Amino acid sequence: MIYTVTFNPAIDYVVRLDAPLEVGQVNRACGEDCVLGGKGINVSGVLAQLGCPSVALGFVAGETGAWLERGLAAQGLHTDFVHLENGMTRINVKIKAGQETELNGAGPDIPDEALHQLEEKLDSLAAKYDFITDRRGMGLMQGLVFDRPVAPLINAALENGLILINAGTNIIRFVPPLVITDADVDEMIEILDSCLKTFQEQNA
Repeated sequence: MIYTVTFNPAIDYVVRLDAPLEVGQVNRACGEDCVLGGKGINVSGVLAQLGCPSVALGFVAGETGAWLERGLAAQGLHTDFVHLENGMTRINVKIKAGQETELNGAGPDIPDEALHQLEEKLDSLAAKYDFITDRRGMGLMQGLVFDRPVAPLINAALENGLILINAGTNIIRFVPPLVITDADVDEMIEILDSCLKTFQEQNA
């Protein structure tokens, strides 16, 4: 299964004029469309056309977020968005009148606690094991840097039901889905901690 991520999805309201846009005047549209998107969602759309299933992840909020979800479902796309309590999924206005003018919405604020929980837990592991030299990344996209090859650790984690990927020979990358729960993070850290402990003993 392929997962795509769109941090700030959008409803693009595309307006077409048959005459140049007159700023400060009433302009009448000759056509209009609503396009649902964002980079990850666009990738999911292409994958669907190729017959490849995917799940679109990201953050949505408010009635516009609910409308976007319904629209994507009607297109046959599978989604699993995080629903934010405040704000609204953005609407971008695209005015096509010879030249294109765009007014892009800001989108909802994503609370820090939704992004920083994993950072804190990985920092605690980096402090616990001296062969972890650094934690890099932001939010849910994280990496741990080791002073030795990590292939044995990745294999041990896989045997315990945790899938890790490497970036080079000495870095483990974490890119969990945006819908990960507190319980999921705790379970991941528990498995990783156990594997790190064994890794430490084997390399003592």
